[in-house]
Amino acid sequence: MSKKILDDHQRKGKILTPPLLSIGTFIETAWIDYAVPEFVWILLLIEKYGARDGSLLSLRYLSILDHYLTSKTKNGAATSILSFSCLLSELERKEILAEMDKALILEKFKKAFLPFIELYPECPINFINTEKNIQLQNREQYIMQYKKSLDDFLDKTSIKSSLVMANVIGFLTSVNRFHITKDSKTPQLDEIFNYPETEESKHLASFLRSSISMCFNVEWGYNRSNNWINYFWNQSLKIQPSRI
Repeated sequence: MSKKILDDHQRKGKILTPPLLSIGTFIETAWIDYAVPEFVWILLLIEKYGARDGSLLSLRYLSILDHYLTSKTKNGAATSILSFSCLLSELERKEILAEMDKALILEKFKKAFLPFIELYPECPINFINTEKNIQLQNREQYIMQYKKSLDDFLDKTSIKSSLVMANVIGFLTSVNRFHITKDSKTPQLDEIFNYPETEESKHLASFLRSSISMCFNVEWGYNRSNNWINYFWNQSLKIQPSRI
């Protein structure tokens, strides 16, 4: 697995340009088709605990999960991509739960994810549901809130989408799989918390949007027709056909 997820970036002046920008509409369709179902778990954390605390929880979880997934795929971004969690064995899932509990994040994840898992029981992170047969209370209210969040998330330029992308890129940066050159003049990732109020945050969000689709490069082992992608959209239509 390459240690540099931007190995094949092209330089144009002082800007790092993802090579996928030359593939036309893929950059635009990749967000809804792939990124929304793959990164929805980060959205749930941000919605439940706020931008900063939700982001911190996602990074803590990824630091645990990364140990188990890096050896299973050549895709450097695999840890953040929800469908790759299907590669985990039962033993590995138990070990991850134990590490999450030790890190004091398991109960917080359950609060954020159990309602979602009730709606999407085949979600790759369903192993955190150790209490079976729990019925979703206030189902209609949760669905209404979830649908509003999802509608916002479908917009790649929204605040929520920008925060999620910053989480993904932030983790990849922390494990040295994403490299931003000093002369690119890209703002620090924390600037995304000011989006879209500052020019710096707008510049950062634009950079994130141009880079995030690389996570779904088939040459790095991403399966664009994986079971989770298809299941997510089919299940979403069942939950509320008129809204998705």
